[in-house]
Amino acid sequence: MKSNKTARLFAGLLALGLIAAACGDDGGKKAAPAAATGTCTAGAPTLKIGGLAQAQNFAGMDEGIKAVVEKANKTCIGGRKLEFVGLKDDGSDPAKNLSLAQSLVEQDKVFAIIATSAVLLPATTDYLASKKVPFFGWGFMPGFCNSKKGANDSWGYGFNGCLSAFALGLSDKTNGSLNAPIATVVKKDADKLTLVTFSSDDDAGKFGDKQYNALFTKAQVVGHAAVPTQGAGDYTQFVNLVKEKKPDAVMISTDFVSGIKMKGALKAAGYSGVVYDYTTYIPGFLEAQKDTAAALEGGYSETQLPANEDNTAAIKQITADLVASGSKLPFATQGASIGYWSTELLRQMLVATAAKGDITADAFRKVVEGGFSSTQVEGGLGVVKFPDNHEQNVPCSGLVQVVGGKYVSTVPFKCYTLLAAKTS
Repeated sequence: MKSNKTARLFAGLLALGLIAAACGDDGGKKAAPAAATGTCTAGAPTLKIGGLAQAQNFAGMDEGIKAVVEKANKTCIGGRKLEFVGLKDDGSDPAKNLSLAQSLVEQDKVFAIIATSAVLLPATTDYLASKKVPFFGWGFMPGFCNSKKGANDSWGYGFNGCLSAFALGLSDKTNGSLNAPIATVVKKDADKLTLVTFSSDDDAGKFGDKQYNALFTKAQVVGHAAVPTQGAGDYTQFVNLVKEKKPDAVMISTDFVSGIKMKGALKAAGYSGVVYDYTTYIPGFLEAQKDTAAALEGGYSETQLPANEDNTAAIKQITADLVASGSKLPFATQGASIGYWSTELLRQMLVATAAKGDITADAFRKVVEGGFSSTQVEGGLGVVKFPDNHEQNVPCSGLVQVVGGKYVSTVPFKCYTLLAAKTS
């Protein structure tokens, strides 16, 4: 029962405002150590990398992993090539997630795993830590964070740190990227704008509300309601709440489907105010779902990964690397971006390790936990620093709007600051 409750609690984090993608900060730019890359050593053993995900939710993740692997193998790392052994699909099953992780470690002998899944639960992440296998991904699960005991025990490296640090009680700072972009749209200070908020009516929604209650004062949240996890048959009560309170913005922190229905109901009722969520930016989705695109028209979505529409140096880099690797993707999907940026962080850490000597699990851990800062390019991920980012997130995001059936960048992807929790 405990495992099932934990799964319910964290499965919804992806749909909550607890996650925000990382972006640029010039403070972390460094040149890669020359000794770590260069030529490939004939006969040197490969460094095996495995993938583990909810494949249906993160389509193209394997393509993103391959793009970085192919680029890294042009020069090798410490004389060694990377070898991608494939992506395993856990089918949203916690038990399968664990068994697949065990297979990757014990049969495929992987050095590291690129893993993003709402069922990447402690059973799996504790197992990986016990085997000294680092894992990389979107850091919204607890395995990317240290324990409340303060022990430096996490072998998870989120490309934007530990996103749930505040909710897990690891940090007294909250994620400033969750309110700053929308404040730009409504043209008010983030601590002055008013909202009506909607959260999912389950453990995950309550968990998410901890973050929002720390970001906004009671005076700012003029109305709040919980939305049934299976969706509401009639959204009239929610629409009426918005019309009554007349907020500066409406925040929807629910699952993907409920978010679409809520936006559609508000639009059908003639509401023309600012409405935003954290789930409905899915590259390629609008073109494939014209009816849904109409329901989302005019609405905003806070993106937790660099938006293709920004067309920054980071987007040009991932696009070029996908093409060079033979990918047939017409653009960087959400899954491809997760796979790419996760593997890029691993690549940088391997380069840093090779600069100090042989690449082993213990050597890797010593280098990374001894003080590592990632590099970045304009418009891409923010600088992550370890061990610090096992206990805090990297607060970056952007905002897109649906205009004419297409996503348009409204607030370009950027980094913000960690904020002290509100007290009233």
